[in-house]
Amino acid sequence: MHDGSIQCDDDPREPLQKGVVPEEHVHSESKMIADYLWLFATLGGAAIIGIALVYGVARQRRLSRTEKNAQDRKVQQMYKEGDR
Repeated sequence: MHDGSIQCDDDPREPLQKGVVPEEHVHSESKMIADYLWLFATLGGAAIIGIALVYGVARQRRLSRTEKNAQDRKVQQMYKEGDR
């Protein structure tokens, strides 16, 4: 005779009520959500770093000829001062 309860696969002595989710399934579902959260955080962090790098490279500009000459003069001056 069947009383409407469902037998748990792990322990056939312990009947479950209809609509009740076994505890091991709750843990596996919350673990799956946590895994997806970590995946999102890891991929999101890598994407943010990648976007920041692309932004920084895109904003970097080359020195003009005047700026380059001034930089070269200053470097030479610093080397001469360092030799003293």
